[in-house]
Amino acid sequence: MTNILLVPIHLDALYLNQQEAVVEEMTDYSKLPYFDGQQQRNNDKPYLSDTVLSPPFENLNLNLKAGIHLHLALPDALTRGKVADDSSIQFPLVPNRWLIMRRGCGLPDKQWVVESDYLYADGEEPEDTINILHDPTGENDDRRPYRYLGRKLELSQWQAGGSAEYTEALSVMGPHARLTSLDNEKATFAAFYPNCRSVFGFHDPDYTQATPPKGLEYDVIGWYST
Repeated sequence: MTNILLVPIHLDALYLNQQEAVVEEMTDYSKLPYFDGQQQRNNDKPYLSDTVLSPPFENLNLNLKAGIHLHLALPDALTRGKVADDSSIQFPLVPNRWLIMRRGCGLPDKQWVVESDYLYADGEEPEDTINILHDPTGENDDRRPYRYLGRKLELSQWQAGGSAEYTEALSVMGPHARLTSLDNEKATFAAFYPNCRSVFGFHDPDYTQATPPKGLEYDVIGWYST
């Protein structure tokens, strides 16, 4: 019989009855220069960290849509790394699937699945999704130095074990388990909602009234998918 360990998580919720500008994610790798196979993109910008970093005091550039935003806080045990013999830092893997169940308010129940490690194909640019640094192979038009990470699907549309592409690892630091250096983005990846909103976050657009609906509840269950 398989042993199952259940660990509670903390869930933060933000209710917006209209779109609101907030501090954006710390990095935007879509600003990097690259060759798309036909022409140069962003060739007026250098391939440096200053190109992708969000400028201080000029960063209210993320428009959170109206509705309910959920931020999943990972258990403390999954946020602590260990220094290896080679001086790298190894972080534990975190759940990469999340079942989100909404109920209450006298309305029909609804369920979604968040695939935190889902990688969109090169060239896909979904809305409300973070991008991560990516080393392009040049094969099959894989040329951009970034990819978009994380998606949500209604439970009725979700199918486990499909042929989609996923990251090799996922930790509190993002799509990495072993780090040789730390920076502000990695150190705050899971803690700062704009950084991880499509990975450890969720947006329910169904409620935009002037006040939050009474009696609305969300249940969230995370698990590891291999």
